[in-house]
Amino acid sequence: MDVASSLRAPSYMWSPSVDSNKDMSLQCQWCGASRATPGVTLHKCAACKIEMYCSSECQRKAWPTHKGVCQTNRYEEHLSPDQSKVAKSLFQFSHKHRSTISEAAILALGLQEDPTRAQRDVLVLSLHPRASTPRLETAFVVLDVQIKSIGDFTPEQQEDLRLHIKLSAEEAARGVGEMIGTAFVMLNVDMRRFGNVAPIGFTQALLDRVPKRRAAYWREWMMTRINEGITTVISL
Repeated sequence: MDVASSLRAPSYMWSPSVDSNKDMSLQCQWCGASRATPGVTLHKCAACKIEMYCSSECQRKAWPTHKGVCQTNRYEEHLSPDQSKVAKSLFQFSHKHRSTISEAAILALGLQEDPTRAQRDVLVLSLHPRASTPRLETAFVVLDVQIKSIGDFTPEQQEDLRLHIKLSAEEAARGVGEMIGTAFVMLNVDMRRFGNVAPIGFTQALLDRVPKRRAAYWREWMMTRINEGITTVISL
């Protein structure tokens, strides 16, 4: 497998309204049940150890769609120890900044005016590891941010992105989390040596709550927050 072009989907769907209850950021990938719900315990897929489900029944129902990304999720098996360390740091870094990245993606892609644009365009962050930092939220520095059409990517990346879009559309159709769509953010480290794709599920209520005043300066706002390691939850 070509590690440079592999795409990885995190085990949770981001939203810009994540509050202090971090349990809400992890949910069953079939029914949408959160681990914050009383009596709900989430278990990872035994194969990829990424996707999470609340029961064996949900996992069985999800398998027809999950099997297409299960192998992609297992890409760390092909990494060297040093590469695996960077990949793990990238996952933790992106999770720390999920609130900022989510809101920036909604504004950058203009989803408040046209939610369907999430099916055509992707927000791409170019990152570089910091030499030495004790904080996960400052493990990388954002060098550049771009909006790219799905058609701008390699055929393999286009195929993976369209698969993610298809699966997200199926989740929305099932009414998971009342989502109306899913946007995607690609985080590239050192010219695509690693690629991590983060899905951002959004509802109409969330789109309505994101302040449109930031649309004119979303790029500067996002880069400042991320590069300074600001991870406080945004009050919408």
